[in-house]
Amino acid sequence: MATDAIGSLMARLAELQIRHPLLVLLSVFLVSGVLCWQATHLELRTRYDQLLPDNQRSVVELRRVEKRANAAQTALILLEADDEKLLQRFGDAIVKKLLALGPSVVTSADDGVQAAARYLKPRAGLFLDKPDLEKMKSDVDARWDWEVSQAVGSALDDEGAPPPMNRAEFEKRFVDKLKKRTGESAIGQDTGGYYERGDKRALVIIAGSTAPEGDLVRQQQAVDQMHAAVDAARAESPDSPGSSWCSRCSSSTSCGRAPSS
Repeated sequence: MATDAIGSLMARLAELQIRHPLLVLLSVFLVSGVLCWQATHLELRTRYDQLLPDNQRSVVELRRVEKRANAAQTALILLEADDEKLLQRFGDAIVKKLLALGPSVVTSADDGVQAAARYLKPRAGLFLDKPDLEKMKSDVDARWDWEVSQAVGSALDDEGAPPPMNRAEFEKRFVDKLKKRTGESAIGQDTGGYYERGDKRALVIIAGSTAPEGDLVRQQQAVDQMHAAVDAARAESPDSPGSSWCSRCSSSTSCGRAPSS
């Protein structure tokens, strides 16, 4: 029964095409036009949370957390040159250009730990061990008592002078611990801390982007703006070194070579 019905339907369709071919073609073009118009309004959704309905509890919670947490993706910029000072100057210039893009594009940009070191070095004493601080206090009290006794004339002849407690003495005592914590051998130094290769011929800049994971459009826009910032820094530095790019997120990786000078 079903086979006969299908056969009859196909026969009528064939007869319609033979008798009214223009009508059939017009109908096909009309349906195709409507479908093409709808296709042009389709939205490509590449984010993981878009696989679920917007009212799903997990999606609602994710959107709430995203407003309060930093979900930045990472872009790495590699600079290569034989001149270490040139790398550092160009790296600093690129960092300034990237930060100038604003937090809507770049959340952070660093070519080293200089900012952290500048903050920690004056406060290095806060990170000393308790026994070291207790010994320092004891020596300071002893020196104080000795200075007072010398000033009022109550010092005994056989009293030995405690070591002077000044900035130089403090640095001499704790220079090794300071170096372990900050990477520098003296509080006043601020020349290191760059993300450099061991041979000093490569330097890495790490930049964060606000583009959400899986949002290919916003990620590409952010990368394009970062490329423009690097090109602007290169235009201001004719002797700029070559650079390569790698923009990374947990879902995809795309790398490209930027124009080298």
